[in-house]
Amino acid sequence: QWVPLSPIRAASLWILGAAEGRGGREAELRLLYARGPEEQALRLSDWCEGPTFGERPAFRQETRQGPDGAAEATSCSLFLVAVPLDPGEDLVGLRLPQEPHLHLFAMSLMSPMAHTSLVAR
Repeated sequence: QWVPLSPIRAASLWILGAAEGRGGREAELRLLYARGPEEQALRLSDWCEGPTFGERPAFRQETRQGPDGAAEATSCSLFLVAVPLDPGEDLVGLRLPQEPHLHLFAMSLMSPMAHTSLVAR
C-alpha cells in the first residue's frame, strides 16, 4: 500500500502494530524522499509474545478470545516502534510492507524538534 505525503521533514516514524507468528516478523518499509527511495527494516513481535525487537508495549491485555469465542488466559500486546528518518530530507511517501502477518494500526511522524526534546529527557 502506497501512502503519499505532502513533503515533510521528520526525525522518526512511529508505528503501532503487532505481528502474528512465533518470533514476530520483519519486512521492508520503503521510504520515498524527494531525493529518492530508501529501505528500512520494520520489525514487530508476535502480539502474544513479549517484545523481541526492542519495541515498547503500548497496550496489553491479560486475556484474548479464541476462535470459538472463549476467553483464553494469554497476555497479548500491541507494540510501538520508531523508524528513524533523515530529518534533513523531505519525505514524500511510504510504501507499507507486503507481509500479511504484520498488522499496522496507526502511524505518526515526529518532528526533529519534538524528537530532540523527547531524547533529552
